[in-house]
Amino acid sequence: MPHSSRRAWARLAWLHRWLGVLLCLSFMVWFSSGMVMLFVPFPSLPDTARWSHSEPLALAQVRIAPAMALAHSGGNAGLRLLSVAGQPRYVIAQDAQLRSLDARTGAPLGLLSAAQAHLVAARFGHAPVRRLTGPLETDQWIVHQRFDPWRPFYRVDMDDPQDTTLYISARTGEVMQRTRAIERRWNWLGSIPHWVYFTVLRHDFGAWDRSVWWLGLTALVGALTGTALGLYRSWHYRHRNADGWSPYRGMLKWHHGLGLAGAVIVLAWIFSGWLSMDHGRLFSRGQPSAQALQRYAMTDLRTALTKVTPAMLRALDGSSEIDFQVVGGQAWASGYGGSTATATLGIQADTGDARLLSSPERARAIRSAAQHAWSVAATPRPRDDALYRQADAITTDALRISLVAPQDAELYIDTHSGHPLLLLDASRQAYAWLYFALHTTRVPGLVEYPRLRIALQLLLLTTGWCLSLTGTILAVKRLRATARRRRTR
Repeated sequence: MPHSSRRAWARLAWLHRWLGVLLCLSFMVWFSSGMVMLFVPFPSLPDTARWSHSEPLALAQVRIAPAMALAHSGGNAGLRLLSVAGQPRYVIAQDAQLRSLDARTGAPLGLLSAAQAHLVAARFGHAPVRRLTGPLETDQWIVHQRFDPWRPFYRVDMDDPQDTTLYISARTGEVMQRTRAIERRWNWLGSIPHWVYFTVLRHDFGAWDRSVWWLGLTALVGALTGTALGLYRSWHYRHRNADGWSPYRGMLKWHHGLGLAGAVIVLAWIFSGWLSMDHGRLFSRGQPSAQALQRYAMTDLRTALTKVTPAMLRALDGSSEIDFQVVGGQAWASGYGGSTATATLGIQADTGDARLLSSPERARAIRSAAQHAWSVAATPRPRDDALYRQADAITTDALRISLVAPQDAELYIDTHSGHPLLLLDASRQAYAWLYFALHTTRVPGLVEYPRLRIALQLLLLTTGWCLSLTGTILAVKRLRATARRRRTR
């Protein structure tokens, strides 16, 4: 072998050795915490649970029309109607900020009081309140940036068998997060170390995003160099010796053998885990453009709601929340209650005619409005899109519309609210396979057998953990040897 080639392999070995020293514990933590996450995910409060536990709206108390609530808001504002401690209020969203108005008087509402938060928690949790703290800006379970518009929060510990904690937005009065004791305990061994989700770092999304992205990339380089070295060492040894596959002995041989056996596993998981931090760097985020959304709506929400009266909203009686959207120039008021959407009221912006829309009527209206914003194909493409729906948490009842441009793209729209959810272009499709499918093994042919899939994942994760363990042992030996050499100088 030429001297330059030997030197190149020696440098690669040095790089892998010291990347292993730096990251061996991270690899062990990722594989072991991944096992926990198979059974206990990070706590979350789905919308369906929030609707089912929230108090129903007293629509007879509403005196302020929706358009009046938006009187001092810009054209891009969003609007919802909900009930907090027995009082209806409008929640206006604009420029990533939320504010509340009394739906009876139109008066601006300040932050929720502790007494009001106490009442909301007791009604939502159906249990006595043990302790209430706040308002607070953040803690471990509301550190994600999606909670930013709702901050600050009251943290309310409930006196129930599950040791439930509720997080109530002091800005809107909504319960936005729910955790239980068993979830909190296991997540310190699962999602928190797996995602490097420690509050001190995670509360700053930019710092966390950059740190974990670079950590993942460095780990990927470590795995790639190890795979290259392992294959080369085996090839070189076999080339020089008829028998055997490894020139090493002891723990290093175990590391070499597990590395060869688990190379594909480790590379796939580290690569896909690194891609989980992509956030638009290499792949599209699947979000329709603001211009397309404006063409889809055809007018702003305040204009569309001009003729909507409080009396019209009583057609949605029984709802705990009403969401207002614009679809093709028509105002939609979608009621949610129990665990589902209750009904959708369509109001013509020019005449004020209002009526409940059936599912086929909503689908036709959505398709018609979409044609103003995108190049819509005449018929939907035949496609098994289960993987793409799972990857972006798109429900099975969301309407799929095939587009001519971007090529091979699909548009997903909520059939109850008319809200566009995802623009699935070729880039986003590739991301679903390279990140979601690889990292979760939710692939066609395996996702239909969840027990088999989990058993397979446990086997693969255990293999990766054992490889990481041998790397950790070797790293400790390397550090001890280095320390001894320095002491003897």
